[in-house]
Formats: sequence, structure tokens, C-alpha cells
Amino acid sequence: MNKKSLILISSTIILILITYIYLNSTIGNPNSLIQKIKLSIPYNIRLKLKETIFVHKNQENLKKQIIEIKKRNDQKLKKIFSNENVKKRLIKYYEPLSLSELENLRQIIKEKYVLDLDQVKFSQLDNSEIERLGLKNFTGKKKKIFKIKYYDLIHYGFFEKAQNGKKLLIYNQGHGGSPFEFEYFSEIKKKFISKDYDILSLSMTGIGFNEDLEIDFPGYKKNKISSNHYTYKTFYDPEKPNKEPLSLMTSGNYYLIKNLINNKNYEEIIMVGISGGGWYTTILSAIIPEIKTSYSFAGTMPILLRVFDKFAGDWEQYDSSLFEILDYDSLYILSTLDEKFNSTRRHVQVYNKEDPCCFNEKSANLLKFILNESYSINNFEIKIVDNNKHSIDTKFFFNDYFKLN
Repeated sequence: MNKKSLILISSTIILILITYIYLNSTIGNPNSLIQKIKLSIPYNIRLKLKETIFVHKNQENLKKQIIEIKKRNDQKLKKIFSNENVKKRLIKYYEPLSLSELENLRQIIKEKYVLDLDQVKFSQLDNSEIERLGLKNFTGKKKKIFKIKYYDLIHYGFFEKAQNGKKLLIYNQGHGGSPFEFEYFSEIKKKFISKDYDILSLSMTGIGFNEDLEIDFPGYKKNKISSNHYTYKTFYDPEKPNKEPLSLMTSGNYYLIKNLINNKNYEEIIMVGISGGGWYTTILSAIIPEIKTSYSFAGTMPILLRVFDKFAGDWEQYDSSLFEILDYDSLYILSTLDEKFNSTRRHVQVYNKEDPCCFNEKSANLLKFILNESYSINNFEIKIVDNNKHSIDTKFFFNDYFKLN
């Protein structure tokens, strides 16, 4: 072996070792170049790459084993929950709270799980900042971007005005990131603008519009990533000791919505969300009575009934202290009650029959049996759609909503 070949081989080995050491040092560090590049890629694309290109050699076999185990477990669970005695106990467990109890819950949520108005700062971005954000699909002629900031956390709201907008659609994409990356949202936006609805587009905390590598708040643990919602569970502000960690996730979208509707006299307000956006829709509709109609697509499920699903959900879905005082059934009912606690609003939980992500037909049917068939809660509906994707079936949605509006 000549000297040049030896130098080349040695250099290659050293380069590989340096690269290996560097890549290992970046794991879990949100400020590293590799992590920044990774987080700049939209969440849904990252997920697709992980499932198709960066696939572990044993992943396919493991996936098959997990599917088989889950199938057997589902059969057992189905048998358990088909037991009439179990059904009776479930019905008793989910007996709706009284109006006074629900009124108290709404007050507690607003006091402990939403930051106070004096803690947040609202602003509107000018045109140069809109261009800087570079959202190619944010193309409305009358467009604005609103911004809410508290501590070192930022939430954006993208507003598009219809020709004679007297109605409002609020939309949250959830874990998928930016709504503008999804075809079904484009269909929804086009349809509603044609019906003279203004559009307010939102994202989850730390995801989509709100993804940020540099965040801070009281109790923040250094190097925790904004898109991982467990990051926010350590929040504690000694100056506002009554505010719970979940308030960091609810307050941005809450105040973006409240600021808009307090300054506009809308005849009709509807909120729609999918996945984590469906979770936001459920939570915020429960405490914002101005939202007259709300649709949560594959967004929530009472905690006990999640035994049929792949996972319980992210931190905000089940591990927040909020779920020590209530379950989702109470939020569903609150989303039908107006400011005087009359049942004048409509709330719909929509589940995809074979959703590959969240909340399938089995748990949805059980929930429907308990809340729709056993208690017949006014203006609350559970819909199961023949859809095998984690998406919004726009044909169903348009038919269901516009037949009444």
C-alpha cells in the first residue's frame, strides 16, 4: 500500500470518527446545528422520513409483532367492555355533572389553566415581517399576522379576511404543524371564504408557526425542545403561583382568539381542529362561549377509554393536573353551554374509522354508547367517519356543517 492510499484511508477513518462523535454529542441538544436542521423540517415530513428512509433494520419485524399483540389485546378488551355489568358501571362513571359543578369547572380552568391578561403581550406584524416568515400558501388578499408573547414563548395567528366577512372559522392543525401544508385545509379555507367566513389559522405551542429553538419561562430546564410538550410541565412562576403548567399551552391560542372576537362583531364563530388541534378545539370551546359550533377531528377521548388506542397521548392530553379534576366528557358538555349555561351551542367529536394515529372506532363506539345513547346530551354529537387516514374528510364536514348553517 503506497503512502497516498494510507493517508487517504487514515483521513477517512478519522473523519468518520469525528462525525460519529459530533453526531452523538448533538443528541438531545436543541442548539446544535444538526438539531436545528432537523427541526426546520416540517413535522409530518420528518415522520415520513423516519418511516421510509431512516428505518431501523428490525423496525418492520417489530412493527408486525406489535400489530399482532395489539390485535389480541383488542379482542380481550372488546370482550371485557361488552360485559353488561362493565357497561352499567361505565355509564354510572360518566354520569354528567350538575350545571353548578360545570360552572365551577369552567371558572377553575380560566383561573388556573390560562394566564392572566396582564401576563401576555399582543402585537400585529407589519408587511416586512410577513414576507420574512415566507409562508408561500398564506396568499389571502387581506391578510394579517397576530402575535401573542408571554415569557419567551410566541404564538402566531394567521388571519385572512373574506369579502364580506361576518362569520369566523378558527382552525388549528395540531401536531402536523402548519395548516398551509395540508390539502384538506386548503379545501376548507376555500369553501369557508366563499361563504364569507374570515379565517384564523393557528398551530400548537412549539409546533408549526410556533416552533422555536430559543424559549424560556420560569422553571424551564435548559436544552429542552419546544416541540416536546413535556418541556412545559416544569413551569412554575412564584409571582403567579396559581397558574398551572398547562397554561403555557392554552394561553397563546386563547388570547389570539379572544383578541380577534372582542374586536369584531361576528354573527357565527366555528372552531375546527385535527389531532392536537382537536384537543385545542375541545379545551378552548369549553371556556370561550362565543364559539357557537366546534368540531374536534381525532382530537380527544376520555382517559379511561384510551385503552383501545396505541398510546395515551402527549403530556397535555392526560398528564396535566387538569385531569385530576375532570375528564373530557365534562369538556364536551361545557362546549355546548353558553355564558348563561344554557345548551345553545353545538359540539361534535369526529373519529376516523381506521385512523392510523389516534382514537379508533372501538373507543369511539363505546363513547357514543355512553354519552349519545345513554345520556343524550343536548347538542353534543359523536360521529364516526369511514376514513383510514389521519385527516379531515371534507365531504363529511361540509355536509354536516352547512346543512345546519
